[in-house]
Amino acid sequence: MSFFEFYDLKPSFYVDEAALKQAYYQKMREFHPDMHVGADESKKAEILQLSSKNNDAYKTLRDFHKRLSYIIKNYGEDVSKEIDKMFLMETMDINEEVMELQMDHTIEGEQTLKAKILYQETMLLNEIEASLKEHTAGEDFDQDVLAKVQDYLMKRSYLQRLATNCEKQD
Repeated sequence: MSFFEFYDLKPSFYVDEAALKQAYYQKMREFHPDMHVGADESKKAEILQLSSKNNDAYKTLRDFHKRLSYIIKNYGEDVSKEIDKMFLMETMDINEEVMELQMDHTIEGEQTLKAKILYQETMLLNEIEASLKEHTAGEDFDQDVLAKVQDYLMKRSYLQRLATNCEKQD
């Protein structure tokens, strides 16, 4: 059972945050171990497993990027992709700036570089946002859109590593 099914939500890139939170709290009350103290050991184990699934599902679906990754993993075709070489060329300047910053670290330089990286992340999301919003909840996911999402997530992960490398290394 998918996390969306667990909460009786239609699979979507964008979830109704209020409905998600309401479903989480309802499941939390239903599966809280303290509510099943008198149950037999097998029922307690089942409740504990459901309580854990409730926490995992909520943590995943409430976070936009975790939700995208979850959708790719569970609804996408199993296609391993390489990061776009054109993207790597476009980010070469930022990568060089990160290496320079590592040799001569300043807080101002770190903040400036992280702002550039955040701008790149935002531009990448803007490129796919229309496709994400066009998807109607409950329909099968379009594999072309999922490929765009997977590409976005790989590029974002690369940029996140660059941002981490901006921080002062001891």
